[in-house]
Amino acid sequence: MPPASPCNRCATQSVCALRPLLRQPGLDEAYVRERRLAPDETLLAQGVPSRHLHAIKVGALLLRRNPGVGGPRAVAVLGAGHALSLRALVAEGPGADAVAVLPTRVCELPLAMVRPGVRQSPEVAGWLVRHQLRVTETLADWAAVARLPDALSRVAATVQLLGREQGTREIGLPPRDDLAELCGCAPETTSRMLARLERDGLVLRLGRRRLQWFGPGPDLGKTGGGGMG
Repeated sequence: MPPASPCNRCATQSVCALRPLLRQPGLDEAYVRERRLAPDETLLAQGVPSRHLHAIKVGALLLRRNPGVGGPRAVAVLGAGHALSLRALVAEGPGADAVAVLPTRVCELPLAMVRPGVRQSPEVAGWLVRHQLRVTETLADWAAVARLPDALSRVAATVQLLGREQGTREIGLPPRDDLAELCGCAPETTSRMLARLERDGLVLRLGRRRLQWFGPGPDLGKTGGGGMG
């Protein structure tokens, strides 16, 4: 039996994505481990088998996907409450790279402990569907940014979504090229639009990869993201 986990002392246990699974026979909090990631540290690599189910506890992860044409591209940022490695429960390996945007903590549960429940328990199967739907809806929110009519709107929407996923108006930014890909703009255009937002009083730069957002919070819609107060 693994040593006891700190789940009972965790301040986020009431919203933990893994907690419903721990009520299943054979699963126990003792199998949960917390992992800390530094900015730009990789959690998952596309196509490389994962041995754990992950739940984002604090921070945010950038997803990069290689569609086989044009190389890997940033497609979304997911924040606290999202579960990752869901695909590995029913298929081979993650469908995208997952890299920390800022200091991030995730909780891990061995996939080998969860797989039997997917086949045997309606509750576990329902959990899988709900969390996969949440990820799908969040990916759709990010894809919708590219449909906005101009670069300024796309950059502003990207900043708002970053704030939603991080649950704060003091936002950590991904690397320059990744941020530009999320915005659907060239890096130079993204930088110009951020400077314009700063002149308009909507953004305050706090460093190379941090800013504060003073504009409206996003419509959380169906994803129920972190929100900005």
